[in-house]
Amino acid sequence: MDVLSLIPTHLGSQKDRFRVSRVCRRWRRTFLQYTALWSLILPKGKNYIQNLLERTKEAPLDIITHYGAPVGTAELLFPHAQRIKYLNFMHNCWIDVQRFSEANSEPFPLLHTLEISADVGSGPFAGRPDPTTPPSLPLFTNAVNLKRFVLHSRKSPFLNHFVFPNLTTFKLSVAPAEEGFRAFRALELLDFLEASPVLQNVDVGIAPIISLEDVAQGRVVILPNVKTFVLDAKDGASGYKC
Repeated sequence: MDVLSLIPTHLGSQKDRFRVSRVCRRWRRTFLQYTALWSLILPKGKNYIQNLLERTKEAPLDIITHYGAPVGTAELLFPHAQRIKYLNFMHNCWIDVQRFSEANSEPFPLLHTLEISADVGSGPFAGRPDPTTPPSLPLFTNAVNLKRFVLHSRKSPFLNHFVFPNLTTFKLSVAPAEEGFRAFRALELLDFLEASPVLQNVDVGIAPIISLEDVAQGRVVILPNVKTFVLDAKDGASGYKC
């Protein structure tokens, strides 16, 4: 039984795990008892998500969602927010991220990693509208135990709407500026870093020109726990790296 339960862990996709669970009754019964096998939930429709939520029982969840997810699938996950340990918004509008955050007033006690790719204007979703007005409230303030935050944005990353005091790893990537996006505001980055005192790993890549508007001369941010710090950015001329 112990050996049999390990078979699906070596399968590369959720689809293959569904297939082996239909080999025979014994295999199905064994695999359904192993709740961690079904913890990765993708936006493939209501029946698919409901099936996996039943199989996971109370196990922690890994959630991946994107702009093209079927209507109503995100709402199915709201009651299970306290079980989410990994949350990835792939090719999403900022409005989708905001809705998910505001719909969950309960804490995210297990959420360890948050990844946001707000680049819906490119790739498979090019041409779709992206409402980029700043969020009305701070985002994911109830993710008090978040350790890893990865953010990729084609426009303003709204860093001033995130505060994660226990964050240890931060990766920011801002794509080349589009029409209407003049510069990246350095003040947002400095304020975010200052509000993350236990950071250990920082990796920042900024393609647009950086604006130092409103940054006090001589501003210093101390990060006493940092082990690695990478900055690749432009200053309006040749740029700088460190």
